[in-house]
Amino acid sequence: MSTLTKNNLTLRVRRVTFQADLMRVHLEDGQVLVVPIRLYPRLQFATMPERRNHRLIGGGTGIHWPDLDEDISLQGLLAKKPSAESAKSILKWLQARQWQRTATRSEITDIQFLSPAR
Repeated sequence: MSTLTKNNLTLRVRRVTFQADLMRVHLEDGQVLVVPIRLYPRLQFATMPERRNHRLIGGGTGIHWPDLDEDISLQGLLAKKPSAESAKSILKWLQARQWQRTATRSEITDIQFLSPAR
């Protein structure tokens, strides 16, 4: 298993914060990676509460957003790799999110079945 190292130090994420359209990834060694969220469409289209709802995975070698079904590795961030998700997949995800936002419980219970005209 390989580990991320710089000057013989193992790099790990300590915390993640957001400011406007930037994600700040704070590393245990004190460095901060500043990443435009436009590189990760699920983060770009997420609400701030969804962005803040994340957890560190792999002992700090990755970040997981359960509300967004998004995982980003520290290795990918350091390599400046954007999301590899296809535009078609993002569009499908956005459409599903739109349905979830508009189909509130009261709207669902307001659906009526009409008999066909005779």
